[in-house]
Amino acid sequence: MSNVLTEVRKKAMDASFESRRPFLQDAARLIGPVGIMLNVGCGEGYFDLKMAEVFKPQKLILVDIQDLLQVQLPSNAEFQRVDVCSQEFLKRFQNRVTLVVCSQALHETVDIFKAVQNLFTVLPID
Repeated sequence: MSNVLTEVRKKAMDASFESRRPFLQDAARLIGPVGIMLNVGCGEGYFDLKMAEVFKPQKLILVDIQDLLQVQLPSNAEFQRVDVCSQEFLKRFQNRVTLVVCSQALHETVDIFKAVQNLFTVLPID
């Protein structure tokens, strides 16, 4: 992708994020401290790093079925390639995460019901 197109995409994502920032800030206040934030379907990662600025997790895990990252990850972040519908996803993340974020990603999964079920399964009960 050309640098000009990449910059245009970044600006569009920034504008999209900024329109959601007040809602996300309210959510962050309600949720409180976040230990591990799991972002499913991270794609290029731009939106995910912006969300991490708001939620301020101790650790950020970006997950996608493809490796399309276009961002430099901060020291508290990592990328893992795994399918949200798989048993491997459950093994890696069950009872490990505080917050799951999945935005504009489930349309690419084959089994949306299984994906949503797995997202709820990895969250702690409380």
